[in-house]
Amino acid sequence: MPVLNMKQHALPTYQKLQKALDETALKLNPSQVHGLICGILCGNASTTAVWDELIASSQETPKTHTLLQALYDGSAKQLDEFLFDFQLILPTDKEELPKRAEALTVWCQGFLTGLKLTQVQII
Repeated sequence: MPVLNMKQHALPTYQKLQKALDETALKLNPSQVHGLICGILCGNASTTAVWDELIASSQETPKTHTLLQALYDGSAKQLDEFLFDFQLILPTDKEELPKRAEALTVWCQGFLTGLKLTQVQII
């Protein structure tokens, strides 16, 4: 039986994503972007059309594009493999509670937006 590497699909850190996203015109929160990706994947994992449209229409640098695509690919693998290795992209526990709570809130907003973009009916 093969040994599983739990870091096999490690995602970029909150701080690394924040730095990359700060260089874009959109100024999105890293947690919001991760929630959006997860919502898209959970809404319709068989197609990448919604994600491709979003990523192609943004004006980010090639480095940011590569990082966002890695976040998408890593999230897809974590959700698909269902190894309980999935973690939300949130600030570290060293951050103040209000910042962490806000990040969780925008992750949820991003997730719901992703579901909506894939035409999942949200009541």
